[in-house]
Amino acid sequence: ATTLIAIDPLTCAFSVAVFAIVLAATKYVSVGSICAAIAYPVFTPIVQLFIIKGDGVLANTLMATAIGLLIIYMHRPNITAPKTNSEARKRRKGGFIMADITILGSGGFGLALAIMCDNAGHKVTVWSKFQDEIDAIKRTGELKAKLPGVQVNKTIELTTDISCVKDKDMVILGIPSPFLREVCESVVPYLESRTIVVNTAKGLEGGSLKTMCCVARECFPNNHVAVLTGPSHAEEVARKVPTTVVTASDDREVSYYIQNTLSNDTFRVYVNDDVMGCEIGGSLKNVIALAAGVCDGLGLGDNTKAALMTRGIREISRLGVAMGAKLETFGGLSGIGDLIVTCCSMHSRNRRAGILIGKGVTPEEAVRQVGTVEGYVCTKNAWELSKI
Repeated sequence: ATTLIAIDPLTCAFSVAVFAIVLAATKYVSVGSICAAIAYPVFTPIVQLFIIKGDGVLANTLMATAIGLLIIYMHRPNITAPKTNSEARKRRKGGFIMADITILGSGGFGLALAIMCDNAGHKVTVWSKFQDEIDAIKRTGELKAKLPGVQVNKTIELTTDISCVKDKDMVILGIPSPFLREVCESVVPYLESRTIVVNTAKGLEGGSLKTMCCVARECFPNNHVAVLTGPSHAEEVARKVPTTVVTASDDREVSYYIQNTLSNDTFRVYVNDDVMGCEIGGSLKNVIALAAGVCDGLGLGDNTKAALMTRGIREISRLGVAMGAKLETFGGLSGIGDLIVTCCSMHSRNRRAGILIGKGVTPEEAVRQVGTVEGYVCTKNAWELSKI
C-alpha cells in the first residue's frame, strides 16, 4: 500500500474512494477490495492523461494493471465469499465477526445462545411463539423456568413477530424437533436466500424419520443450512462456562463463517464436514441418556451405566454409518462428547426424565414434570429408522 501511494497517490485515492463506496453499499470487504483493484488500472490512464498530463501513460497503465491483477489474485479465496455468504456483512471485533442474528425459540439453549452472542457484540433478536414468555422475560429480566438466575441483556430484542428473520446474516433454529417444520414453514415468506440457517434441534421427524437439517433444507432450498451440536448445556453456556461444540455444513466456507461468528473466549466452535454424523450423534444420544437415567432411577451402579454408554455409542455409530455418516465423527464432540454430558449431568432433561421412569413414574408423567424430553420422542423414531 505504501509503494502504491508513493508511485501514484492520486490514483490510489480514487481507488480507496471506490473501496469505501462499495463497502458502504454492500458491507462486504472482499467486494470492496476487488472493485478497488479493478478501479486502479482504470483510473491510472485517466489521471495520467487529464490531471497529471505526464509521460509514460502506457507503462504506468500496464504496471497498474499488473498490480490490480495481483491484488485480485491475493483475494481469490474471497471472490466466492459473498455468493456463499461465508463472509459476514459486518466488521470484526477482537478477531470475531459481528453479525445480525435472529434466534427462533426462547427456550433454554436458544436464550443461552442469545445471551452469549449479545455479550460478544452481535445484534441479537429472539423470537418466541409465546407472548407470556416474552412478557415474563421483559418483566423479570430472566427466564426462571429454564435459566433461573441468568440475566437476559436488555439489548436483546424480544418479539413474537416471525418476520424478524428479514435481512439477517444468520438465523439459528432453537425449536424442539416435533415443531421445527411448522416454524420453518412460517418463516419461508420472510427469509432471504443470503441468510445462513443454523439448526440446533436434535431429533428425527416423526413419520418421515428425517434429520432436522433435512427438514430445514426442504423448507429453505435456497439457503445454506448447517448444524451446531455438541456437549453444551444451556445452563453452562449462559454462565460462560468453557464449552466446545462442532458445526457442519455441505459448504466448508459456511462452516468457517459460523465458526468465526460464534466462537468467543468461552465458546469454541470446531468444523466438521459430516453433517449426517453430527446430526445422528446429537439425536440418538438422547435415547441413550434417557436409558442412563432409568439406570440411575433403578439404583444400578456405574458399571451398568458405563456398559450402556459404551454399547450405546456403538449402536449409534452403526446406524449413522448405515445412513452415510463417517465412523470417526462419533468419536468426537457430536458423538461420545455429547453422549457423556447428557448421560452424566443433572442438567440433562433426558437423564432426569429417565430417573423418574426408573423410580416408577410413567413416561408420560415424567415428560410432563421435566418438560421437553427429546429422547422420549426420538426413541420410537430411531427404532423405526433402524428397521429400514
